[in-house]
Amino acid sequence: MWLDIQGQGVSAIRRMINEVGADRLMFGSDFPFYPIATLLARLLVATERDRKTRRMILRENARRFWGV
Repeated sequence: MWLDIQGQGVSAIRRMINEVGADRLMFGSDFPFYPIATLLARLLVATERDRKTRRMILRENARRFWGV
C-alpha cells in the first residue's frame, strides 16, 4: 500500500510517517488546485529533523515504485 501525503497538514504527515512508515509515503500535488509550495512547505516542516525520511518521501520511494 502506498499513500500520497498531498493535502495533509504537518501533524497528519507526522502521524502518517509514524503509523504507516516513511517507506510507503510519496509526495504528490493537486496542482493547480493547491499551490505546490504550500504542500512542499508542510512536508519540509514535518521532516525538518529527518533528512532521510524527507528524501524517501520526495524521491526515493517514487524511484523504487517505478523501478528507476
